[in-house]
Amino acid sequence: MRVKLKSFKPSTWRRFIISGNTSVKTLEVAMLDMFNADFGHMFDLLNKKTQERFENAESIAEAKDWDPATGIDYEKAKVSYFEKRDKLLLTYDYGDSWEFEVDIKNITTDQAAPKCPKILSGKGYGIIDDIGGVWSLQDYYDTPKDKVDPEMIDWLMGGKAIDLDKFDKEELNQRMEQYKN
Repeated sequence: MRVKLKSFKPSTWRRFIISGNTSVKTLEVAMLDMFNADFGHMFDLLNKKTQERFENAESIAEAKDWDPATGIDYEKAKVSYFEKRDKLLLTYDYGDSWEFEVDIKNITTDQAAPKCPKILSGKGYGIIDDIGGVWSLQDYYDTPKDKVDPEMIDWLMGGKAIDLDKFDKEELNQRMEQYKN
């Protein structure tokens, strides 16, 4: 699979493998963790072709009157539900509206399934929660480091500026171990 932060330059992405027996909820959470989300916000995954939305059962019940997409309980659905070349959209934090394009690149049945998601490659840090979405993240990236508001760094980053070009595959893969099947 490949997941990419939408509308941000330079391209920030992850290529990874995951077992088909994994729940879609774990897939969603693992992808957000790969991009350093803090999980303080709601999220869902939309299959663009079928318009099926994978989210928690409570959200499905609340949205059925106004949401045209078909809601599927992400705890019951498995990754094996998806097909090669499916295009998905992961949305996180409906206020900041972080969007991630997810491509199902390949499905293999001739290899042992990984015990947890494994990142094969990637680029870039990910997101900074509560910065104001991708536009504010882009502004932070494009602003010379000596011009960034120090109060923002204290509030959002604990006093230390975040290098958005940084990608630490080993650290992220260690975090992925918590999502073992």
